[in-house]
Amino acid sequence: MGATVTGNVQVTTSQYLQKGDMIFSKMLPVSNNEPLLSVGEINVSATQNGQNLVMKPGITFKANMPTSCNIPAGIAFFIGQPNANTTQFRTNWVVDSNRQAWIVPPIAGDTSGIISDSLRE
Repeated sequence: MGATVTGNVQVTTSQYLQKGDMIFSKMLPVSNNEPLLSVGEINVSATQNGQNLVMKPGITFKANMPTSCNIPAGIAFFIGQPNANTTQFRTNWVVDSNRQAWIVPPIAGDTSGIISDSLRE
């Protein structure tokens, strides 16, 4: 485990909400070569001086993203892992039992929230 970070931190977010966004960015909703039902994807990363940061254990963040559909019951949260072969897709989405994440019910019918204990590492 590293030291606590002080000073300026750069937080970057990317979201892929439409099928076209996922296809053209190669952020396909695929887990171990099987298709996933996806209501959207979000990537949150933090860096300082070009170094990727990780979150302190027990700390979470919340990200909201627009939702244009009802979230199906039982939908799960998947963590994106870099795919070694990026010719088809850049990320393999997996359930990581070492990570905690929650999907927050829609707010006002058009926004969903995700609470996670993990940044892209």
